Amino acid sequence: MKFTGLFIFFLILFSTSASAVTENNASNSTNYSQVNSTGILKIITVPVDGAIYLDSQFIGSGLYYNTSFPQGVYRVSFAGVEGYETPVNQTVTVSAGNQTNVIAQYNTTVITPPQIVITKELDRSSISVDETTNVIVKIKNIGTIKAVNVTLNDTISVCAVFVRGERSWSGNLDSGESKILNYEVSPATSGLCILDPSNVSFSDPVGNRFTKFSDEVKITVSSIPSHEPHLVIGKNVDKSTALVDEGVVITLKVKNDGTADALNVTLTDDIPPCSIKSQGENKWNGDMKPEEEKVLTYIVNLNKPGLCSFEAAKASYNDANGNNNIIYSDSMNIYVKEKNLSEVIGPIFTPLIIIGTAVGSLLTIITVSKGLKSKIKKEKKEK
Repeated sequence: MKFTGLFIFFLILFSTSASAVTENNASNSTNYSQVNSTGILKIITVPVDGAIYLDSQFIGSGLYYNTSFPQGVYRVSFAGVEGYETPVNQTVTVSAGNQTNVIAQYNTTVITPPQIVITKELDRSSISVDETTNVIVKIKNIGTIKAVNVTLNDTISVCAVFVRGERSWSGNLDSGESKILNYEVSPATSGLCILDPSNVSFSDPVGNRFTKFSDEVKITVSSIPSHEPHLVIGKNVDKSTALVDEGVVITLKVKNDGTADALNVTLTDDIPPCSIKSQGENKWNGDMKPEEEKVLTYIVNLNKPGLCSFEAAKASYNDANGNNNIIYSDSMNIYVKEKNLSEVIGPIFTPLIIIGTAVGSLLTIITVSKGLKSKIKKEKKEK
């Protein structure tokens, strides 16, 4: 019995000690896991310092380095830098005790330069010494990139004298947009007069500069004076900003300020695809005496939002000798905006409100009428 009791005593003691060691080891294991539950996260953007976001939170620019970053899965994104393509978003996993590296490459953006074409022409290339001719310089952005800081200049050659009009312009040209300069010159002497090429310089959105030149034009000047017709043309719009489907009034004016009849005058104004003519006339043909003026007015409805560009109106005419002349107006732009909700449903609900008001008034009249009839009957009975 003494032996059995002693054996049980040692067995209990051993079990208690083993339990303590196991609990201690478990505690040490827990502490070790807590110490090693972080890793190293390093994020670099090259070759420029781009803004870095971790789960949509800004954490730095160019370089982020953390030696005690909680383990887990994270989404890394980057902000755009002008002139560079933005790196794609990445999903990264940070594991305990390991280093995770993220390198974001900003590649240079390949930009197609704006494509501007420039032309220079005359309304008449053969004139007399007492006559004038119009010089028409046109530029148009036929590319898909906006041209900025556009500068158009045209100098006058020594064989010509500037009379009136516009010879320079600066601004921006969106894709598909154009600009026309129209000015008048007289010859300084008879013979051949060569007008130098016009030039236009412009930049792309990142600042690269380009220059284009037109062809030269030639005027043959007769020493024999002549009386000729001379037309001037204008084009105006009643608003520069409009809503989709809104009507815009365009007015064309052509006048013969010369000293002879202008024969077979043909005035035309093309309608761009961004609009539809709803009223009026945009074409006319006839003769014009000196000082006579012709006015055309028509209405277009704009059918899509954005910039709607209207090309220059054109007028051609003949003099008494059968020489054909061509002149152009300025081109125009209208910015078209989408309709908001109130503008869309307003025309629908207004008639309904009027009808509802009318119906309500009618019901009120009927109710009052019935009330009066009942009152009259009651008074008769009492009498």
